[in-house]
Amino acid sequence: MKIACVYLEHFAVAVERWEDSSIADRPVIIGGLPHERRPVYDFSPLAAEWGVKPGMPLRQAHELCPLAVFLPPDEVRYRKAFSDVVDVLEVFSPYVEDESLGLAYLEVSGMEGLHGNDRTLAHKIARAVEACFGVAPRLGLAGSKFAARIGALCSSPGEPVVIAPGSEREFLAPLPVSILPCSERMKLRLHRFGVDTAGHFASLPANEVIFQFEEEGRVAHRLARGVDDRLVVPRQVPPTIVQRVEYDYRVESVEQILWSVDRPLKRAIGELEKSYRLCQEIRLHLTFDNGEAWYDKTSLREPAARQRDIVDAIRRIIGRSARHQTDSVSKTESVSPPFICKGESFWEGSAPTSLTLILAGLGGEKGRQLNLFTDIKRGQSLHRSIGELQRKLGQDCIKYPVIVDPLARLPERRFAYRSAT
Repeated sequence: MKIACVYLEHFAVAVERWEDSSIADRPVIIGGLPHERRPVYDFSPLAAEWGVKPGMPLRQAHELCPLAVFLPPDEVRYRKAFSDVVDVLEVFSPYVEDESLGLAYLEVSGMEGLHGNDRTLAHKIARAVEACFGVAPRLGLAGSKFAARIGALCSSPGEPVVIAPGSEREFLAPLPVSILPCSERMKLRLHRFGVDTAGHFASLPANEVIFQFEEEGRVAHRLARGVDDRLVVPRQVPPTIVQRVEYDYRVESVEQILWSVDRPLKRAIGELEKSYRLCQEIRLHLTFDNGEAWYDKTSLREPAARQRDIVDAIRRIIGRSARHQTDSVSKTESVSPPFICKGESFWEGSAPTSLTLILAGLGGEKGRQLNLFTDIKRGQSLHRSIGELQRKLGQDCIKYPVIVDPLARLPERRFAYRSAT
């Protein structure tokens, strides 16, 4: 088993700096405004040099680093940004576990034929993440999750640490015992016993460790010996509908793209109708004859299953790709070929060879309250029905409530019924 650990340190700060380059050289503290009674959510390395720590009150962080930029946290935006990073990692392996914000594991066993040796694979993963997010990750590759994580923490951004399978214990031995996932009380006791390194702790008899520290000691002792049987648990991917088009002719215009997706789109809409679902997001993948690949997506204002709405979304995506230098293009979607719109030709120098259409964000229709009186104006059907009932049962058979005393506590005093004549 081979596992790679990708660690993007201070991920929330990296997201804020990615979207606002003006704070790139300034200390940043995320959590709220200085006067708010909230803890520090995340902080930049510059803020850490002033003594800022995670969980510290914002007021105290402001006293330590008054020149810092204080920003409110946006957990949803951070999760979405990290989901885009995980999408990139899934190109290398279908087994990707996003353990926490900025930390993910990949099961990369048997990838030698596709990506070369372990070090080459690690560098490819690091470069792909940096191309997507603009920040080089820390990366470790080993035979277990724990060793891969420690390798990532010991690595430098963009310089992976590769631990040969079977040498995890040797790698962990000189490291301090504080790397082990155990309580502060256990670490303090180990320090009093003179056990300061993971190698020293691993050399202790297992029965004596269990006698002193019970289950917590047993787990930490196994990890110090390089034994970690935990598997990578892939994330639960939301359902999508995927349709693919292969081009055996040269595509040179937007209308050709829209014409080519007509039949696959009808099949996708048929699947939506069969499952009584709507889609919220449209994704588009294009590959080109020069080997380049491009990806973009857009969200619908309201969930829809009509072909016209989805075609309009596709048209927006393609139009945005043609103007990829404008501010409308997301920074996370920077892997784009040089699209230039000149005359009737949509691309210059390259043409699509395949297109993949993905309908995502699938779900049911949201409930809506219908307006009966609007229907009366449209068809007068309800008015005719009321008239028929009144002719059969009398004029007072149908009544509607009106408010006569809005301050009354009892409903029968607050409302009165009037005839619908």
